[in-house]
Amino acid sequence: MRVMGKLKLAIVYGAICGGCDVSLVNTGEKLADVLEKYDIVYWGAAIDGKADMLEKLDKIDVAIYMGTVRTESNLKYAKLIRDKADLVVAYGACAVYGGIPGLGALMEPEEIMKIVSSTVTTESKEEIDLPEELKLPRILPTCTSLVEILDPDVMAPGCPPGPISNDGLLKVLIDYAAGKKPEGKIIFGEEQSLCHECPRKPKDLSKIVMPGIYRLHEIKLEEGKCFLEQGILCMGPATRAACDMPCIKNNMPCIGCMGPAPGVDDVGLKYLSAIASILLVDKEKELLENGLARHLDKIVDPLGMFYRYTLPSSYITKLSIKRRKKRG
Repeated sequence: MRVMGKLKLAIVYGAICGGCDVSLVNTGEKLADVLEKYDIVYWGAAIDGKADMLEKLDKIDVAIYMGTVRTESNLKYAKLIRDKADLVVAYGACAVYGGIPGLGALMEPEEIMKIVSSTVTTESKEEIDLPEELKLPRILPTCTSLVEILDPDVMAPGCPPGPISNDGLLKVLIDYAAGKKPEGKIIFGEEQSLCHECPRKPKDLSKIVMPGIYRLHEIKLEEGKCFLEQGILCMGPATRAACDMPCIKNNMPCIGCMGPAPGVDDVGLKYLSAIASILLVDKEKELLENGLARHLDKIVDPLGMFYRYTLPSSYITKLSIKRRKKRG
């Protein structure tokens, strides 16, 4: 039952792991203070709500969407909240960029279902004729981010979002409850790449030399030294500075969950360009093109490395979708 004077807040899911819920709840007392001004009308992890409750609402003040748009059901509720909510928030890397589920963007739905079915063991091979409401929602031809589907007012990146995104979001909610709606679109973070704020950055970023490409178990990392200068792939050059760098502070390279740095249209292409400009530049005359190519071949999973969180919005996926449409 809605409390008089409070605003309506709905938290809606797409394809999601649950980490965003944990991140939001972990804001603790800050969230509790904000929720004094809001009535939660829908949130699967917090209240026993069914989807039809969301559909019956005439209006929502703020809707927070978590997850990738992967199924027809995800798409339906993404459009529904845009129609009903005054303020829409894309929360987490999946909602903003496509995230981990987005790595399936290049696969046909039939191929995905075949893989999933092969991992399920049942005693009976007979197909069960379920009523329509109990059947799994249909998978869309490709998966995408909320941002690609509609135009959210606020974007809180991260897998899951950290203090910068969460503090920014809670401030937006407080301001909105006070009658101040954001002017223009908001994406939390700085207008520069993570490298510019990294505590391990060298004095001159233009003089970084990558001595080869290694995996973490192949070398002993020198704490405090730039990962790239040690031959470890770090997504900092192409990633927005929008976190407190917990990975880097724990001696692990950036994996890009905050999404593209400002001005970067395609994270993978930007990162490949960055690597090509620093990889063994002191030996390029000796190695030549073929020698450099052999070192680049050491990258085990280029797609998963360079597009771990942004594949749905990449040029590769857009080209793939165009080709599928041409095939009919």
